[in-house]
Amino acid sequence: MKIDDIDIYCIEPEILPEVPDYPPFLSALHQRVVFKVSLDNGIVGYGEYRCYAPDKSAVEPLIGRNPFDFINHDLNIGLSQWCLGLSAALYDAMGKYLEIPAYKLMGTKVRDRVAVAAWTRPSPPDVLSREVQRAVDQGYMLFKMHTCHHYDVFEQNEAVEQTAPDCFRIQYDFNHNRSLGVVLPILKRLE
Repeated sequence: MKIDDIDIYCIEPEILPEVPDYPPFLSALHQRVVFKVSLDNGIVGYGEYRCYAPDKSAVEPLIGRNPFDFINHDLNIGLSQWCLGLSAALYDAMGKYLEIPAYKLMGTKVRDRVAVAAWTRPSPPDVLSREVQRAVDQGYMLFKMHTCHHYDVFEQNEAVEQTAPDCFRIQYDFNHNRSLGVVLPILKRLE
């Protein structure tokens, strides 16, 4: 079994016009890349990641190789973050070949389902409040709130609490260069 071809599809999802374009901008927000890995036995695996599409030549070193060569492999072949989407496609193909869910190739099952959440870019509390109200009006009960050093997370949280109904949940995303030592006291204060 060998990798016969890898197709790369760039998708530019429509972002609601209401979603503010405030700095800091999230990298590759308007880009999704879907990888389609075709094996010589007819199996096809798919994976996606939020990134810019790589040049087709970047994946050529994988053509003709067995996808199982890349189990627990970081694909460090001069690739950037998009290799996560390619890895997902490889695992999807390998799982289909073995007739098992792809997660069994990576470890134990983590969850049975994933909640759908509304979200916005990092933004000041007043804008965040409007975004939460938009989400509530659209029927969402979960909101992914990006935090960053440009805006006070406690002021953001207060704005959300004043806007959202009691059953509304916030998922904080502390992905902007914050260490665990910085995040833990914030979480403790937000409890």
